[in-house]
Amino acid sequence: MISQSQIVYLDGTVKKVKNLGWLLRHWKGIKEFRVYTKNLTNSSNEAYLVAELFTGIFYETGFASKAVTIDFLKRPTFYDLPVIIDGIQTTVTKDLEGGYLK
Repeated sequence: MISQSQIVYLDGTVKKVKNLGWLLRHWKGIKEFRVYTKNLTNSSNEAYLVAELFTGIFYETGFASKAVTIDFLKRPTFYDLPVIIDGIQTTVTKDLEGGYLK
């Protein structure tokens, strides 16, 4: 798992970024989110967020809390975007629940 937020380009090049600001500045290009909370070995994070952009770029970051990950996704700018949480496909809404992420 990653220790810092990063961008993964089509050619496999990885660029470290400071924080979620990059993702928030590029929100219009997000194709879908993926959240992983199971089998996060060698990580102090409870959740791992991947945002796939239409350009094929991936944004990856860890979250120390599953609940904070879900709260982050519940931003109005992300409403109606597809999100796959531990293999379960749903859509980002204001009512998105993370309670089943146990």
